[in-house]
Amino acid sequence: MNIKDHTDRCNVLKQRIDTARNFLEQKQNARKQRNLAASMSPDVNTRTEGFIEGAGDAGEDEVIDEAELNKLKELKDLKKEYRDAFN
Repeated sequence: MNIKDHTDRCNVLKQRIDTARNFLEQKQNARKQRNLAASMSPDVNTRTEGFIEGAGDAGEDEVIDEAELNKLKELKDLKKEYRDAFN
């Protein structure tokens, strides 16, 4: 394999990495917007006289969906492949 082939391979991998990162950033931004909207309008519960205790707490664990998990795995694999191709 010549230098041009290696360079082309690295460029393709870099584009795929950027695409995966953009997807993950969009998912993260959407999750932040949902969390912000939820914190601005807490759930109603009669047991706590109107509000659910702890609703919208900043310390909550983030839950990601299957698509995001798969994209994270793909990103990890792409980065490894890029490092190997770059070397």
